[in-house]
Amino acid sequence: ILCSGWHVYQIVVKEGRYTVPITDCQLSITTDLVCCSCITLYAIYKDSAIRLEMQAGRRRSYEKKKEDDHNNTDVMFSALARTAMAAIVMPLVSPAAVLAGHLCLGRLDGMYSAWIANMQRKVASQRARNDTKARSARIGEGKDGKAKNSNTATSTSTNKWSNLGLWTSNDCTYSEACENLAHALGDAAKLNSSDAVLSCGCGSIDEVRYFKTQYGLRHITGIDPHLGDTGNEDA
Repeated sequence: ILCSGWHVYQIVVKEGRYTVPITDCQLSITTDLVCCSCITLYAIYKDSAIRLEMQAGRRRSYEKKKEDDHNNTDVMFSALARTAMAAIVMPLVSPAAVLAGHLCLGRLDGMYSAWIANMQRKVASQRARNDTKARSARIGEGKDGKAKNSNTATSTSTNKWSNLGLWTSNDCTYSEACENLAHALGDAAKLNSSDAVLSCGCGSIDEVRYFKTQYGLRHITGIDPHLGDTGNEDA
């Protein structure tokens, strides 16, 4: 409304800066631009409402109708606020630019989470490689102090952890640190043989197997993108 009033003021009071469309071409372009702007604002409003509902973890149910009505009001005003911001920016750029910016901003959370997950996997992979090199050096030391072929030692590495570990000493290896963290988590959760566990972001297989054998769980399912085509591991 404010943007529309500003444009009307420019046309009526500041004559010459903006003109009313007169020719068929001007009318056609103006009509297309107004329609695109309205559709873009409506799309931003609907998309914002959906994203806000997902962030709030809303669940529709008849038993919680009053709570849902209250949440609907909050979501509506938040979505309208985002739409109003888009409407203010739109005259300065274009509907397409505003929509593109909205979609990019809406995916920042997912991009940040993916970046953190990738960085954690890279650190875990580097730690595992350091363990492999240290193990190779220990195994490769002969009686004369010279290193043997390190390929055999490298092939003995079966580490498939993905967490960053709980380091209790300077001599602790990456695998031991990962087991320490898993053990601390299991003890804090008081896992026992009657529990069924869902391990999200379990890395590969070692974490699932550790919880299963260490606490004798009734069932455990691990979920991680790096588990292959199935994306999960049951035990």
